[in-house]
Amino acid sequence: MEQELLPKLTAISAKVQDLEDLIRNHNHTGYDLTNKLHNADISVRKVDMGGTEIVVRVGENPQIAIEQINTLGGGGTVIFAKGTHTLTTSLTLYDKISIRGFGRDVTILDFSSAAAGILYIGTASAIKTNFSIRDLTVQNSNNAAGIDIDFCDFFKIENVRVTSCDQDGIRIKLCQNYSLANVRADTNTGDGFEFSSTAGSTRDNKFFFVNNCFSDTNTARGFAILSDGGGSGGFVNDYTFLNCIADTNTGDGFDIDVTGSGLDSRSTFINCISTVGSAIGFDLNRVSNVTFLNCHSTDNVGDGWEVTQVAGAGAGDLRFIGCYTANNGGKLGYDFQGGEALFMGTDLTDNAPSSPHTVLPAIDKLILVQNSLRGSTRTERKILRMQNTSGGTLVLGDVVVFKSAASGDQITTTVTSGDDKIFGMVLETVTNDSYGYLLTDGYTQALKVNGTTDIAIGDYLTTYTTAGIAAKAMPGDATFAIALEAYSTNDSSGVIDALLL
Repeated sequence: MEQELLPKLTAISAKVQDLEDLIRNHNHTGYDLTNKLHNADISVRKVDMGGTEIVVRVGENPQIAIEQINTLGGGGTVIFAKGTHTLTTSLTLYDKISIRGFGRDVTILDFSSAAAGILYIGTASAIKTNFSIRDLTVQNSNNAAGIDIDFCDFFKIENVRVTSCDQDGIRIKLCQNYSLANVRADTNTGDGFEFSSTAGSTRDNKFFFVNNCFSDTNTARGFAILSDGGGSGGFVNDYTFLNCIADTNTGDGFDIDVTGSGLDSRSTFINCISTVGSAIGFDLNRVSNVTFLNCHSTDNVGDGWEVTQVAGAGAGDLRFIGCYTANNGGKLGYDFQGGEALFMGTDLTDNAPSSPHTVLPAIDKLILVQNSLRGSTRTERKILRMQNTSGGTLVLGDVVVFKSAASGDQITTTVTSGDDKIFGMVLETVTNDSYGYLLTDGYTQALKVNGTTDIAIGDYLTTYTTAGIAAKAMPGDATFAIALEAYSTNDSSGVIDALLL
């Protein structure tokens, strides 16, 4: 009897092994066979050394798949089949669990205007890591964001669209070491993309890379990079945007904003475009150490680039290399309300009126190295960094003289009319014994003058008997500037346009 059964048992064992191999190596096309074998709510399940993979059909509950993978441990992927998956509750994801579909607008997760979305939410003590979101569309979420990621590291979002959400499209907060590629956020009521931090947090949102992403027709901003450090941490810094476009958004195209008492950024924008927006193309507030390489800001209602220096904080070390701006609603191409920058190979001929000096008003701290207007005395200037040893604080517009010192880099004020050591005009607030920028050649709108002797356009200027003030030169006086604006009031309160020589 045993001899008769043995061949049969061996044959059955071989068939079972073949069936197990079929299931183990299936390519997610044999839904019916696998579903019958597992008799589960989820269509396909595959367990291998890469973790657990579960395919969810339209109408099935994806959270069940997520919980199954989490229970099994080791991570895995929830694969959404083609079609529209109608959801009314959030998908709560865990560490090392990814989700993907079969392509943008092929696999659609529709949250039915519910306060729900895709959530990867960690904590400061439990960072979520090692996951991806790929090849699908998220729409109609009324959560804080269609995709909401907080306290997560080492993840990526690829080939994803987030559209028609009632708040932000994608929000990433207090995360590190991640990337976004080929992602579109459009027609959302809030920002298309938000990268943010929390006031007073000791954790920064940093070390991320955003490549070939498109933010369009959002009611708020295209890309919002928002630091709320409060001076003790929680900044957004050390990041790169490559080939990203903000198009037809109601808010700023790119808004880089630092609030609190901090000053940080350390970022690079390469081949990025802000266009046809209803506000500013690139809006920078209290940021430092930012490079724009071959970036364009065109056809916006607001300024092409606007840089704001908040009282009590500096804004500087900005670099514009090969950038272009035009047709921004009659506004300025580069509007610097404080701050300083380096321009190289950048077109500054922008906006009506087209006179070069109107492109760069009140921005004497700009160091213009090379641009399309080479040879123009209004746009090329010489700026030196000197030490204030006057015994007091110098401010923008103060006239200074060279101070005889072995170091050769000291300036001070004078009360001598026509002082032959006249040197230039201060470009920023410089406390005593500190170093600051000084304009010695080029156009300014900030020169302080006294009009007791009437100043007319074209008059040569020299020092006055009040410290820090210029006046009309008399025969024999040493001169350092030509007036480009008249001033005839008998006081030292004048501030005029002038050309320093």
